Amino acid sequence: MSKSLKQEQDHLFTDLEDILPNDIELSYETRGKKTSSKILSRTEEEKAAMHKKYSDAAKGNQNGKGHIKSEETRKKLSEANKGKPSIHKGKIKSEETRQRMSDSRKGIVFTEEHCKNIGLANKGKTVSEETRKKLSEASKRNGNKPPISNPKGSKRDPSITKKLMKPIKTMIGVFPSVKDAIIGYEQAGIPNAKKRLGRDLKEDKENCYKISQEEYILLTGKEI
Repeated sequence: MSKSLKQEQDHLFTDLEDILPNDIELSYETRGKKTSSKILSRTEEEKAAMHKKYSDAAKGNQNGKGHIKSEETRKKLSEANKGKPSIHKGKIKSEETRQRMSDSRKGIVFTEEHCKNIGLANKGKTVSEETRKKLSEASKRNGNKPPISNPKGSKRDPSITKKLMKPIKTMIGVFPSVKDAIIGYEQAGIPNAKKRLGRDLKEDKENCYKISQEEYILLTGKEI
């Protein structure tokens, strides 16, 4: 054992002896391999006192700050932890903890540069079929409905498109969708049709509002 390590252990045991009762003896065997049963049987008050002492000593300690582990060290850590369950596995956070976590994230706004960096980091990443299947199963377990997908280059099922359409009643007529309403505004010679429709929906709710498909059929006598 090196001199510096022995001095460190002596210092550690001295601190422990200051906290623990006199009838508890410490030896170098208690470090790692053979832990004395007397130490394990200390009371909750003794444990709390020990924890507070080392917690106070650690406050403001910046040892290791800015230290970057080498690729070799990272690889060793990765190999050592492979197959081991996460230390958080099976732990359920209390409502109070969840609320504190939620409050700590509120008000955080990512800068444009931050968002750009996130996009660049994820660019080119592909999700394997196995991962997709796991995500799908997890979503189903949580009661989430699968999203309506429309792969690039494919055509959406007309029946789905029909269900998604939201008719709209405006000051110039009734239209089967917002897109048709914009075209109607343009044909009526209204400038900036898209912006004007958006403003009417927001400010003129008596004359411009969305209606159900059933109401559209009753007003126009036409199927969507």
